[in-house]
Formats: sequence, structure tokens, C-alpha cells
Amino acid sequence: MSDNQEGIIKELKRDDSLDYINILKALNEIPFSVGKNLLIDFLAGNFKNSSIRDNNLDELSLFGCLNYKKERLMDLLDNAINNNLI
Repeated sequence: MSDNQEGIIKELKRDDSLDYINILKALNEIPFSVGKNLLIDFLAGNFKNSSIRDNNLDELSLFGCLNYKKERLMDLLDNAINNNLI
């Protein structure tokens, strides 16, 4: 190993190109129709949403599966809608 590579750890970037699949699976897993805000809170794992607590959505397997900021989740969701996936 050369002197300039010692102690350098390569950072791997997560491939998020298939995140829309988790969105579609979440829509199938949630037992009732949801709006954008509830879906985003579900994907982000937001316990503060009363619908998540009242309907025990936090017990579903995909709860919190996309721990992104709300803006990023909105972009993913809008992209899925624009591509007629939802």
C-alpha cells in the first residue's frame, strides 16, 4: 500500500435507485388508503403521527424503511406518481 493510501477508508454510497419499490410495497402493506403525509411518515418511521399509533402501523415490517428527510421522501413519491407507478 502506498503512503498516500494508508488510513483511507473508501466511503460506499447507498444505491437508492430502487427505493420506489419500498414505496409500492408499503402501499400494499398498509391495510387502508393513505395520503402522502401519512405514507411519508410511515416510510420515515415517524411515531409522532397519530394515525401510525392509532392503527399500529409501526408494527408493520416496512415501517421506517426509508429513513430520509421529508423533502427527499416527497421527491421519491412525486417521482413514482409522475411515472404512473402510483
